[in-house]
Amino acid sequence: MKTFALVVAALAGSASTTLGALSFTGPALTQNFDGLPTANVAGAFSATIGAQNAVPSLPEWFATKLAGTGTAATALTANDGSSNSGAMFSYALTATPGERAIGTLASGSNAFAFGFEVMNNAAYSLTEFTVSFEGEEYRKASSTATSTAPVNVLAFAWGVSGGSITSSNFLSDGTMTPNTAGDVVGTAPMPNGTPASGIVVYTSLGTTTVTITGLNVAPGQSIFVRWSDFNDLGNDAGLAIDNFTFNAVPTPGSLALLGLGGLVASRRRRA
Repeated sequence: MKTFALVVAALAGSASTTLGALSFTGPALTQNFDGLPTANVAGAFSATIGAQNAVPSLPEWFATKLAGTGTAATALTANDGSSNSGAMFSYALTATPGERAIGTLASGSNAFAFGFEVMNNAAYSLTEFTVSFEGEEYRKASSTATSTAPVNVLAFAWGVSGGSITSSNFLSDGTMTPNTAGDVVGTAPMPNGTPASGIVVYTSLGTTTVTITGLNVAPGQSIFVRWSDFNDLGNDAGLAIDNFTFNAVPTPGSLALLGLGGLVASRRRRA
């Protein structure tokens, strides 16, 4: 919704050599989600992770149902926070319908995860990556007559291809590494009996930046990032992310080799 100083390329339009995978060749990938649909899209996210979805502005992001009923493709619902149904949402305030965010609200019959895969198509290995985004809340959690709602969280996790983590299972794979620094944490739930006017309240949760270090992601390998939502006691919050940026840093040895290669080529041209 707001403009990032780090925005240098449109994430949704990034070239890709593998269907469904974003391509990282440097310097940064960004997405503000403002191109998300303003009307509901049935079957927006394929039941087969890694297959291109039906959201033109977001072709390389994915969502899947983690718990609940049915295994059909996941819809994307346009909403302002007034819905308390479990779903994946294209969220926006009624007053600013063109400024959108991607989010979810979990229920007993629908709980989701969403995220993306970035393939390293640079000519060097990557030693770390940074994800930055604005957390947003469009609907507050609320208690019921029989339960007290906890603070709701979209849980962040990451992984690298190899082992059990693949393009087809990263949204649900149990070996993805959690990092609470990347969580989207909602505000304090509203008490039981709060009218809808007190629950449907947009809140910016601030900008979050999380950096994962100690990696060695070779060319051709992928980095996976996801946020997971689970059904909590009471009525769940509608949480979202906006103004997203992904950046990665090459290993020092990779840059040294690239620099040496350029020096050798220069000397050959002069010979």
